[in-house]
Amino acid sequence: MSVVDGAAAGERGWVWSDLVSKPQPVTDECDHIGHENEPAPPPPPPLNLEIVGTCTTAGGTLTSSSANFTAGGEYNVAATYPDGQPYTNLDTTGTVNSDGSLPWEWSCEGDPAGTYTTYLVDLATGRDVTATFTIDPAPEAPQAPQAPEAPSDPEAPTSDPGNAPGPGPAPAEPQAPSEQVLIYNKVTNGSSEMREDSPAYLSTTPTNHCSENGCALSGTDMNTGATATASCQTIGDRTTNGQDDSTVDDANPGLFTSDRWYGIRWSDGRFGYLAETWTDPADRGGQGLPQC
Repeated sequence: MSVVDGAAAGERGWVWSDLVSKPQPVTDECDHIGHENEPAPPPPPPLNLEIVGTCTTAGGTLTSSSANFTAGGEYNVAATYPDGQPYTNLDTTGTVNSDGSLPWEWSCEGDPAGTYTTYLVDLATGRDVTATFTIDPAPEAPQAPQAPEAPSDPEAPTSDPGNAPGPGPAPAEPQAPSEQVLIYNKVTNGSSEMREDSPAYLSTTPTNHCSENGCALSGTDMNTGATATASCQTIGDRTTNGQDDSTVDDANPGLFTSDRWYGIRWSDGRFGYLAETWTDPADRGGQGLPQC
């Protein structure tokens, strides 16, 4: 309706029809409700997570500094050991504090030394964040002082082959290079969001659609937050996490396309390939691995 006269003349708005005198005048159907030009709400700020403190395998507790999670909402948490295997002694869900921070703590006693990775998902928005932390070895106990060695006999013969020192230990064989990579199995969801895709898996060749073409390695499904051991890299099929047939995600900051594939050694010894598109952005770029 439009105000005809008075201080508000020309203003437009809505009024409940029962408040209009009867009979009501016949009017045209409204073609909008007045909100189509309102700007879209801004996206939520990125999640923040930093592990705080130091500890050793003998004891200590790590805490976290975090922000921008959904206050009062639920979150999922996962972690991996330094060797990349899933950490099982862990509560996988929790409730976000009222200020958007997390009640994340880690008791270190009894855990092996090394660098761990923790992965958290804010379930209300689907946003995720990863962080690493290190558990140091326990300090060595002080050793008792040793008795001084007896002086060597200056008259002892030096030319007797029987007194010659034996060969030293054989040098250790060089280990084949490998890198732990974190799986990021997400595809674009519009211009700014990402969503979880069907599970990633290893293929016998660096090609796409192996689940349909018979070249997939069974039992190797992986979702976001899993880890794998990459030993080499090669060039294969072009793989994208976006929509080639649409421009809706062209400005999405998570859009990624590559023809690089990692050679992965599965835990049971089988070898397969995984497109680097399905790895965390920090683990892309080849990691300095040799060619497969």
